[in-house]
Amino acid sequence: MSPNSMAEPIKPSWPSSSRPNTPVKVSGLLDAACIKRFDAAQGKDEILKSLVSLLCDREHLASVPEVLSKVLDRERGISTTLDSGLSLPHTRLRALSKISLALAVFSHPIEDSKTPGVPVKAMLLVLVPENAESAAAYLKLLRSIANLFQGALLEEIGRAAGSEEVLEQIRRAER
Repeated sequence: MSPNSMAEPIKPSWPSSSRPNTPVKVSGLLDAACIKRFDAAQGKDEILKSLVSLLCDREHLASVPEVLSKVLDRERGISTTLDSGLSLPHTRLRALSKISLALAVFSHPIEDSKTPGVPVKAMLLVLVPENAESAAAYLKLLRSIANLFQGALLEEIGRAAGSEEVLEQIRRAER
């Protein structure tokens, strides 16, 4: 081994988009058809059912009640609402081939009984395949979500006129 070869950095073999510290873009996993605005006060379970239905249709998953049950079971445990006002319900599914997202945007924040005093301004449902590759991608996605959905963005998307505008605001915030 020559002295010069030891000084050269080792280049990773993975593509740049899958490097461990490269953020995952939420806008790359979310499309406007899976963004829903709620103007009237509705309960968390009703909103979750609506988001689950959207993703079940999109991903051709057979059983809305089964997926909803898994999400609600998870929600009955520890709170998934972040201090920023984003609720992050999630579950793993065998029948799923890729991570799928659906976003509920509220014109008026809703309450989450698990986090009193933290108004929920948006809810991002995350469905994750049950496999090892998805686990690593999911952790990267969670980091991106926590960094992205802070107060300013949550306020902006709450005022957005429609799902395309919400998605564009998310894209701008990711730049």
